[in-house]
Amino acid sequence: MVQTTREPGDVQARSVQRVKQQRAVESGLASKVERTVREVVGPGPRVLHEPSFKGNEWKYLKEWLDSIYVSSMGKFVDRC
Repeated sequence: MVQTTREPGDVQARSVQRVKQQRAVESGLASKVERTVREVVGPGPRVLHEPSFKGNEWKYLKEWLDSIYVSSMGKFVDRC
């Protein structure tokens, strides 16, 4: 059995097409989420969440930023 080879452009074109389809799906979802949020909070810019630093949170945040150590594990995760 002899297999025919595909043109390199064919593979690339299919990959680009899949990426465009995925972006269209994601864009549609993002638009739906945005419309829904605007229906609830109204038009214009809104603050959806304002952080509240009570106790040592601000101290821990500054220490973490100064350490340049970003992780989902470690000494800062369990402190707050």
